[in-house]
Amino acid sequence: MRISVCLIVKNEEDVIERCLESVKGFSDELIVVDTGSSDKTKEIVRKFTDKLYDFEWIDNFSAARNYAFSKAKCDYLFWLDADDIVMPEDAEKINNLKKSEELFEKLSSVYQKKQIFLKINSSAS
Repeated sequence: MRISVCLIVKNEEDVIERCLESVKGFSDELIVVDTGSSDKTKEIVRKFTDKLYDFEWIDNFSAARNYAFSKAKCDYLFWLDADDIVMPEDAEKINNLKKSEELFEKLSSVYQKKQIFLKINSSAS
């Protein structure tokens, strides 16, 4: 289970670092789409990710959000605003969920391989 965290930003230098700090412990990919910042937002974002994209603002949040989603490569998308944060206990819950999902996927894979092996061996008898 891999998570892409996606944000749209513009002139968020006062809040963006706190937001990105709150998601860095569970995000596998951080996608930030900037719609025309003139402050230090981009400089701050670059401390966290190289996946910073410019998007010309066309008065359409959905278009900017969908552009951010189009850049994401992970299994799940996590959306938040630059002034949002994920509390540490919630980040921990997300990490636990990721671990349990990974364990489930591994066990499922082992089970499927065992089933295939049994089927092949029973056919050979």
